[in-house]
Amino acid sequence: MCMRIKGGSTDSTEADVKIEDISVRAIIGIHPYERKKKQKLKITIEYTYDMTLAAESDNISAAVDYDGLAKTVAGIAEKSSYHLVETLVSEILKHVLSVKGIIRASVTVQKPAALKFARAVSVTALFP
Repeated sequence: MCMRIKGGSTDSTEADVKIEDISVRAIIGIHPYERKKKQKLKITIEYTYDMTLAAESDNISAAVDYDGLAKTVAGIAEKSSYHLVETLVSEILKHVLSVKGIIRASVTVQKPAALKFARAVSVTALFP
């Protein structure tokens, strides 16, 4: 996790949180061989939330639980069987944005085995 405190008003402090390279296996792809066997994917989530209450209370109930978020996102990916990485990215982003307190987010899904001549292909979606 990376956290950067943004100077805003004295009443609130925004934090940028990054969960990098959540490793999952999922059915994803357009080719018949991709539909038969799960492939390795890496997911990175970045989000911004107001951490003021969490920092003051030192209580997880006032924060965005990044452990729970990562596990939920991994579950979404592992249960999916989309043809396009773009669809998976969109579904994960919808979930991340539904988490109470998150005001901005981006999701990147990396598919390492997509091309033989490249390390990986990745798709990123962000809001706003």
